[in-house]
Amino acid sequence: MSIPTPYTVQREPLTPGATDGHGNPVDAWGAPVDVPVHGWAPPSPDREPAQDNRDLVLRDLDMYAPAGTTGSPGDRWTLPDGVFEQVGHPEDYTHGPWANPVAGVRISLKRVEG
Repeated sequence: MSIPTPYTVQREPLTPGATDGHGNPVDAWGAPVDVPVHGWAPPSPDREPAQDNRDLVLRDLDMYAPAGTTGSPGDRWTLPDGVFEQVGHPEDYTHGPWANPVAGVRISLKRVEG
């Protein structure tokens, strides 16, 4: 059994250690790579509002991809809706109590503006 991947998006990995002409650190990204995905949707309400004892992850979209899809915080993803930055690491859903190797990953994305 497999879950269809009808969409293709592009991932640009964040490249640490880049500097500008003056030697100051700057963000830079690698060459875009096509990545097949299941789709994306508004984020699910699984995060509580900010509290002193909790982490808060603000995101604009949840993207769903096949198991094994990689990504790191700060990577850029280009979707038909625009350019987004990855927030956090992919959340792997393949190791639950009823293991399902095709469950895939959820990647949280925040819109890049400016």
